[in-house]
Amino acid sequence: MGDFKDIMTDAIIDSQDGHNAIAGQLLKDERVFTAMMGMLARQVYRAFGKQETRPSQ
Repeated sequence: MGDFKDIMTDAIIDSQDGHNAIAGQLLKDERVFTAMMGMLARQVYRAFGKQETRPSQ
């Protein structure tokens, strides 16, 4: 069981490292970074809008 766990752990860590490397490269491009920040701002705005429409408890 230990070998399987080690192999799976290594595979997960490797895929996370790959994901982080790709994300790092994308964020170096100002256009991608700006678009991602815009998406984040819209999500925050929507979350606050939903929170205001909820009845007080």
